Amino acid sequence: MKSNNRNESDKKENKRINSYHIIWIIIAALVLIYFFTGTQGKAVLIGTSMFGISVIMMGALIWWLLIIGIKKKDYNKLILLFILGTFLVGYGFITEINVFRDINSGVHTIELNNCYITSRGGRHGIIGFRYYINGVDNHGKKVSFPISIFSRDELDGTSKVKVKYYKNIDRIVEWE
Repeated sequence: MKSNNRNESDKKENKRINSYHIIWIIIAALVLIYFFTGTQGKAVLIGTSMFGISVIMMGALIWWLLIIGIKKKDYNKLILLFILGTFLVGYGFITEINVFRDINSGVHTIELNNCYITSRGGRHGIIGFRYYINGVDNHGKKVSFPISIFSRDELDGTSKVKVKYYKNIDRIVEWE
């Protein structure tokens, strides 16, 4: 009798693990979409939105683990999980709100003067390394946008550039 109950609980646990793995696969796919859309271009809103959704899903997954821990009466580190899950969900929602604001407001155009290119990161390999175009707009405000390595090669030495960008996520759609 006890072994039958154990088999049923093992099946439930395997089903839970399978759902857990499927959610992580979806999160990984969304993050890959974010990386493949790049830091600029017409698909930058899609990539940023996929990143926001994946962060929300990670936070929700952590909350799910929290609920499982409460049911199993495993109270160690539950507060840390709650804080981490809340932070991730909040950050994801802020990202999504900025994407929807940019969809609503559309593309903005700015002319950058005294342009120069900087790089940041690089200690963690190619993913941590980013290039930025910096300049001063017509109002005297310093502005910085992330750009791809290909744009870096094309924009290097340019002193003036016209940029179309999304204001809330600070990403370039195109430049002239």
